[in-house]
Amino acid sequence: MALATLAYSTLQRLGWEKWQRHVLAGAVFGLGAALEMLQPTVLEQGFILDNRSLFVAFAGVFLGPLGAATALSVGIVTRLAIGGAGAPFGVLTMVIAAAIGLIWSHPRLRPERFRLVHHVAMGLTISLSLVTLVFAPDPWLGGTIVQLVGTLVLANVLGSLVFGAALESARHRARFERSLYETIERDFLTGLTNRRGFTRLFGETRRKSFRRGTALLVTDLDHFKRINDTYGHGLGDEVLVAAAQAMRSVVRADDIVARVGGEEFAVLMPDVAEADAARAAERLRTVIEREARPRSRPDIGVTASIGGAHFDDLPELPEAFGAADDRLYAAKNDGRNAIRLVALPGARLQTGT
Repeated sequence: MALATLAYSTLQRLGWEKWQRHVLAGAVFGLGAALEMLQPTVLEQGFILDNRSLFVAFAGVFLGPLGAATALSVGIVTRLAIGGAGAPFGVLTMVIAAAIGLIWSHPRLRPERFRLVHHVAMGLTISLSLVTLVFAPDPWLGGTIVQLVGTLVLANVLGSLVFGAALESARHRARFERSLYETIERDFLTGLTNRRGFTRLFGETRRKSFRRGTALLVTDLDHFKRINDTYGHGLGDEVLVAAAQAMRSVVRADDIVARVGGEEFAVLMPDVAEADAARAAERLRTVIEREARPRSRPDIGVTASIGGAHFDDLPELPEAFGAADDRLYAAKNDGRNAIRLVALPGARLQTGT
């Protein structure tokens, strides 16, 4: 249980995809169930009793369907390998435990934070998986098995109090750390990723390979200083917020939109074709011109110049920004409210206004 908690806590802090963390953690929980089955209370004719259900159920509670399925698979393979007449009952016990764990993970049933009463309740409900013993052959329904089941129920409750509390503490700490990172990497005004966060996400994107390549678009609001000087920084902030919301509304869910300077924004588009990147840039230019208006003065509008580069293989951040910035300056020199893009290697993207 201690090793499973340590593995869960460590994996929660990694920057991997959620499904990757849950599969690996589920495998660890499944290994815990397997180790339980290798040191059981042995009855006769292939029947064994242990606390494997605790690991499988908590995989459902803390890792969801993917983690539960992984832990269950490891547990089932181990129980079938051990064999004996009780193997079918053992498998069914784990299936029921996984289902109980998933019920506890349901958003409407799961408390914001598990407390003592919740852990006791979890231990008791996980013990419902032992109902499979009712279907065991008659000789095993005597006083001995009743006593053993009572011991297992107590072990499940105590295990839930210790194991479940440790996992909940690790989950809470990981959430707090992720929240802290989000605060550090979030622009306080627009809610977009800031330059620090963009740098980290750019690095993560660069480590991946995309068949269609990656595009970086750098957007600068035209004559923004004039708005600040004429109407004040308060209204300028409204324009920035409106521009951020407008940009976010026309990009894909996986695209990264960041405020990287005063009135400068960056959009990183992984796995995008060159022509699609050009169309995305035009959508950004259009939506900013149409919708980036302060609520208090909707008569005041703003336009944007956009420079971008499409890469077959994403270079380091300074090189990528340099290529996009060169095109941004070209858009500004050509009268602003324009788009200038380049594909690297090979300049196949069309420019437009």
